[in-house]
Amino acid sequence: FDTHNKSPPDYYQILGLRKNCTSTDIKKQYHKLALRWHPVLMVSFIPNILGKNKHEQSKAKFALINEAYSVLGDEKKRRLYDKFGTIGLELDKECKEFANSEQGSIYSKKGFRGTNKSAFEILKDIFEER
Repeated sequence: FDTHNKSPPDYYQILGLRKNCTSTDIKKQYHKLALRWHPVLMVSFIPNILGKNKHEQSKAKFALINEAYSVLGDEKKRRLYDKFGTIGLELDKECKEFANSEQGSIYSKKGFRGTNKSAFEILKDIFEER
């Protein structure tokens, strides 16, 4: 996978999985890749054999692997990602930050704050056919 790609990441591709994989598949593949690319495990031989540039690439790959697992390893985040992509994850994060901010607190008397709804749940409520 390309660590310099500026398009939104495909977390399934980063982990080498298909979208219909199970949570067990995700966990197994994450552990396999994390052991392969972990900077601490590679630090003793990568710089000497492959050079410093390859060591930096391994650290970048390890960071992407962790990012992918943090989303796909969490069922709620995975559903959000599958439905809306990385934009859905960003929106969910921003909604939570806003709800916990001083500006968001003004809505608490009107019932917007304290619902613990994710962006996915809010969007589902808005766009779901009735």
